[in-house]
Amino acid sequence: MTQPSLLDVPLPYEPEPSPVAGEMTRRSAAQRRVVAYLKARGSATNVELCRPEVGGNRGIGRLWQAVQAGEIAVRKSHVKGGVWRYSICADAPLPR
Repeated sequence: MTQPSLLDVPLPYEPEPSPVAGEMTRRSAAQRRVVAYLKARGSATNVELCRPEVGGNRGIGRLWQAVQAGEIAVRKSHVKGGVWRYSICADAPLPR
């Protein structure tokens, strides 16, 4: 008589999906929306990039992640108060 393998015993439950995978999917989707919005308009303020349908509360963070990843190069200029304008700059070298 052979002893049963531990691998043949079914698990009593299905493992939960990783919450990290969902978070990374959400962040990358927000980053793609921010980059697409900026490319479509050419420039946008931080107020526009932080709208829920664009990048949400962390819209500027998603923009800087795209800059660090080398997807886009931007120039930042002060408008007034806490408002900044981000513009695509085609002549700037992409960060490495």
